[in-house]
Parts: sequence; structure tokens; C-alpha cells
Amino acid sequence: MEDAQGRKLVTLNGTWDGCIFRQDDPQAPPVPVWQSSPPARDPTRYNLTAWAITLNELTDTLAPLLPKTDSRLRPDQKHLEQVCFLGILGVAPRRQRFWLLKLASHACAPNAMAC
Repeated sequence: MEDAQGRKLVTLNGTWDGCIFRQDDPQAPPVPVWQSSPPARDPTRYNLTAWAITLNELTDTLAPLLPKTDSRLRPDQKHLEQVCFLGILGVAPRRQRFWLLKLASHACAPNAMAC
């Protein structure tokens, strides 16, 4: 990072999936600013933590505040999140049904076909 005159104030280095280091002085050792957490013991789909999943949870107090276009209100999206492909068929547009059936036939989830 530089100030308005272009003088280097601090250097940030690292990787998006490992850790970020801050270095104020080139002669000083870098100081860790952020480090990724180890994977969860019971990983969820998409490897999210339980806390991260709650950020997208639809609650009774939140639902009335959302616009009608919010994807959490879409029945097809809810079925997709629950890996229930046949449930989507009743609510998905006709052009999507072909691909959903194809996806369901290759699904690795044991309950993907039945809801």
C-alpha cells in the first residue's frame, strides 16, 4: 500500500486460501494478519462452516423483508439445495426440465430422485 505521495507504507503478501502477511519494513519479518481455518470435522456440501450456512438461512423475521426476486424464496432453488431434482421438475420452466432429468440420472446423492 502506498500513501498519496507514492511512498510504500506496508506490503501485503499471501494466498487467498492460506494466509495473508503484513510487512511494514522490508528488513522486519512479515506478520500474519489472516490465516485460513482448517476444514470442518463434518464438512457440509460446498465445504462451508455451520456459521457460513446460517448467513443464508431464511428466517421468519427475514422473509417479509426480502424482495420477491430473492433466490431463497424460489421453490426450485430450495429443492436444488436439498438435492431433490425431481421436486424441481414441478416448478422449473420447461426448458430446464431436460437438463434436470439428465442431472438427476447422474446424481451421486442417494435421495436425489425422491423427495
